[in-house]
Amino acid sequence: MWAAGLATLAPGYPHGDSGETAGVALHLGIAHPPGYPLPTLLSHLAVRWVGVGGVAWRVSLLALAAAALAAALLARALRAWRPGLPAAVAFGAALAGGLALEVWNQMTLPKGCVYTVTVGLIAALAWALAAPGLPRGRRGATVGLGVGLAGGGHYMILAPLLPFLGAEFLRLLGPASGERDAAHPPAPVRAIGLALAACALGASLYLYLPLRTPTAHPAFRWAEPVTWKRFGWLALRRQYLNIEKQERGNSGSLLLRRFGDRLVGGWGWPGPVALAGALALAVISRSWWLAAFAAGGALEIIAAALYPKLEADALWVADPFFSAGWFAWGAVLSGGIALAAAGARWRGRAAGVLAAVLVVTALTAGFGRVSKRWNYCASDQMANLAATLPRDALLFTEGDANIAPLLYGLFVDGARPDVRMVIPIFLYFSWGLHQLGWTYPDLALKAGTPWGNIWQETKDLMEAQPARPWCYTQVTSAGWPFGAWALPEGVWYRIRPGGPARPPDPAVDRGMLRWRLRDTLSERMDRDPFGRVVREEYRQGYFLRATRWHLAGDRARALALFDRARRLGSPEAALNAGLVRWEMGDAAGATADWREARVLAPDRPEPYANLALSALRSLPPRPDEAIRLCDEALARDGRFAKAHELAASAWFTRGDLPRALDHLREAIRLRPGDPGLRQALAAMLRRRP
Repeated sequence: MWAAGLATLAPGYPHGDSGETAGVALHLGIAHPPGYPLPTLLSHLAVRWVGVGGVAWRVSLLALAAAALAAALLARALRAWRPGLPAAVAFGAALAGGLALEVWNQMTLPKGCVYTVTVGLIAALAWALAAPGLPRGRRGATVGLGVGLAGGGHYMILAPLLPFLGAEFLRLLGPASGERDAAHPPAPVRAIGLALAACALGASLYLYLPLRTPTAHPAFRWAEPVTWKRFGWLALRRQYLNIEKQERGNSGSLLLRRFGDRLVGGWGWPGPVALAGALALAVISRSWWLAAFAAGGALEIIAAALYPKLEADALWVADPFFSAGWFAWGAVLSGGIALAAAGARWRGRAAGVLAAVLVVTALTAGFGRVSKRWNYCASDQMANLAATLPRDALLFTEGDANIAPLLYGLFVDGARPDVRMVIPIFLYFSWGLHQLGWTYPDLALKAGTPWGNIWQETKDLMEAQPARPWCYTQVTSAGWPFGAWALPEGVWYRIRPGGPARPPDPAVDRGMLRWRLRDTLSERMDRDPFGRVVREEYRQGYFLRATRWHLAGDRARALALFDRARRLGSPEAALNAGLVRWEMGDAAGATADWREARVLAPDRPEPYANLALSALRSLPPRPDEAIRLCDEALARDGRFAKAHELAASAWFTRGDLPRALDHLREAIRLRPGDPGLRQALAAMLRRRP
């Protein structure tokens, strides 16, 4: 585990929340919800006691250590459960389970310590449930303390396991039965009491949040949880409720498919087969602790797939939430190998061979899929910003990919002390304004109470700092109002007041593409073919540049770039190229682009809807064709409001007013804030006899 982890460990702070996690570890701060007190404390010790490497690398080392400890505890559980098990088989079985792909993926980066610490505690629970010689009181205390401490990590990935582990724990505390419990008389009340007391002791780590808040670094003091309301808001993750209530779409099925692909990719085809055999052996031999881990792991995997609300291109965000399920199934796999090794000598040899095959397969697949040794994306991005931002910049930023590197670069590395970083979404909260004021007293904020509109707060903050250059990183939220005054410079925008921005400098635009390729290519070179990486990155780079030129009003340059991305196989570029040609009056060219988009993405509704628009606007109009195309679009997405709107126009052209009204009312239901739809409805109703 150590060798595999060290060979694939991130050299610094990679993408995602790793920069924030490392900064919180250094400054002993308060992390984002649910706060993670246990990983924070452990990573702080790692930063203080490990004398080599940077801060982020030391926190990554903690993630690796927790995963290695989990594998060691699993090996100990197997030897305690099956005393005659050969040490080599126990070692191989535990290593095969410990090298579960997502556990390995998380043990290579700083943010991964949140998940691998939880996995280590799950391994301790496995040892407590598997060891037959463990006294009841000690078993109860171990299980309770493990659950309590795990609650101070990422309790959401542990929660699905608890009902099944709790049932097995209570079964073990019941009346003595057979040799397993004959040496220990029943004492369930005392053992359960010890478990509850130990659980409360472990969960008391959450007191760290309010106790540490007053003295924590202001840039790492999320939510200021010094009142019950704010403490609950942080610990219960209440800020995510709006995101979690939105419609999920098909991300659940896509995530389950992704998990299945990674399961086969991580252990090879022998893995799922051996896992099924291990579960069968567990049931036959009545090894209920293994069955409990299998059931809990399955529930955790289902919950991780069905819970997140993600777009199809962001499914990787949910991968860490599968880590507990990966390890639980890894424990089942290891236990099955141990069961297979019991009995005849040939069975022990066969089990050893199976363990070796799984380990070699996992090692071979893992290096290519989880390696972070070339992941300089976030640190390169911070270096680019530090090198190009003007002096005394007021820098607004959004998204984990920007926020976390900046937190690390500004407050761990100490780069660019003249820059003032502002996170607009924090301006919605009074604690966010307090945090900003304490971090940068020279900003002289107007008030500590937000207006409730982050863009108004952002505008006020800009106007209060007229001498500072106003800058914004490239990731922006929906509804971002500053696009008309945004000029791309390097990897950020400069906001210029007093009129619309001039078109981007082509040299700067090309430079932005080069920076983007430098940031992203190295991250994928270890696992994907070079040609595919270059093709995809150039395709996306051309598309993003074309979008910026289109927003700037230069349709000719935007069309040329959209066509480049379209020739590389981008359906989005084909759709947008058609829109640009439509705006320029080239209906035939737009129709050709949309037909190409339909070929490139036959399951998406947009090409069909756009072709329906073309049929309606032709001379003479072709409403029957438009209706057929709208039906094709709605067959792919029944909630696509634009298709309902165009179908209403087509049926109205046909003279079928009732059907037109039905489609238009459905479009209004799906897009209630569109005044044009309501005006069209009123016009149709006036025509009703």
